[in-house]
This record gives sequence, C-alpha cells and structure tokens, in this order.
Amino acid sequence: MRIGRVPRAVLACLLAAVLAAALVSGYVFIRRSLAVSRLEERIGMLKAETVPLRFVVLSRSDQSVSARFIFYDADGREIAMFERSWNGSELAIDAVLVPVGERFLAFPARVFTDATAARRGTELFGYYDRGGFPAVFDSASLDAAARDALSVLFSKAKSFDADDGTGKTSIAPEGPSAGLAHVIKRLRDFEIGAVYAFVFRADGVADILRE
Repeated sequence: MRIGRVPRAVLACLLAAVLAAALVSGYVFIRRSLAVSRLEERIGMLKAETVPLRFVVLSRSDQSVSARFIFYDADGREIAMFERSWNGSELAIDAVLVPVGERFLAFPARVFTDATAARRGTELFGYYDRGGFPAVFDSASLDAAARDALSVLFSKAKSFDADDGTGKTSIAPEGPSAGLAHVIKRLRDFEIGAVYAFVFRADGVADILRE
C-alpha cells in the first residue's frame, strides 16, 4: 500500500506545482496586459515629441569618427553619457518603434556607421535601462501604472531587437507598420562640435536635427 501511495502523492504535488505556476503566469500576463491598456488611456502623459538623446561629433576622418552621446529623460534631465570612436565616416541611430494605441514610442537601440552593420553597432539600451524601466521616458507626471506599462513595452522592444530573426535591421524611415519595427536615421554631413538631437514624434517619424 505504501508503494502505491507514494507515486500518487508525488503526482499530486507535481500537479499542484504546475497549476500554481500556470496561475502565476496567468496573473502576470493579465497584470501586464492591463498595465499596457492603462498606458493607452494615459498616453496623454507622454509628450508628442521627445528627444531621448543628443550627440556631438568630436572628430572625423576618412577612416573614423568619434562622438559624445548624452541621454535625457522626458523632463529634459541628463541621465547618461558615453564617448567613443568608430570605424567609418558617417553616423546612424537605430531605434525600435513600439505601437501603443494610435501612436508610437521609440526606444534607441544602437549607434553604427557606414563601415559597420547595424546589428554590430554600439548597443544603447543599457545606458537608460533602470531595473527594466526605460529612463528616457521618466517624468514626474508618470504614475505607477504608466511606469509598469513602459517597462513591459521596453522588454518587448529589447526582445524584438534581439530576436527579430532576420539578421538585418528593417528600415522604416517615414512611418512604421502596425507592429514593432526598426527606424534608422543617418547623418552623413555634420559639423565638428555642433550639437545634434535625435527627435522622435508620436506618429512614428524620427529625425536628426542640428540645434
């Protein structure tokens, strides 16, 4: 009798564990879905035009270009900075677009040059990732629900960038499709020492403008 009872007890424990895991996963999924839904309702909290980063070209030759990149939150506060040089003579910024209701959010993904493939560029997520929250959207006007939703969308953007499976970056220069997409803006002509801003609008259009 004991031999027969032990397997049934073990099976019961396994079934209970599986059920508990399913319930937790379902709760997390529902919570995240509701958070994104609430962000659609609170989309007015986010500005229609954002400048998540600016950069200054420090030097340029036929073989290399160096620049300083500075990241900003939605209230215009500086949150991170880095300097480096790349092979090549032109700069490009790749961002992941995520649809939210009738507008789009842009998550800067990487910097690369005419001599480097986009997928091999300098990764940018880490400069504004604050425990899973995208600090380029941080603002005193955000509530907890909006912050949770932005964290969910940021996770989706990073996963899409890592797992799009194409080996290449799709280009949508003047407006993305209904799903997640990459948008790339290139700067071929620039002045050493001038400040350039990566500007993104809610309709999905990005640009690099001299300030």
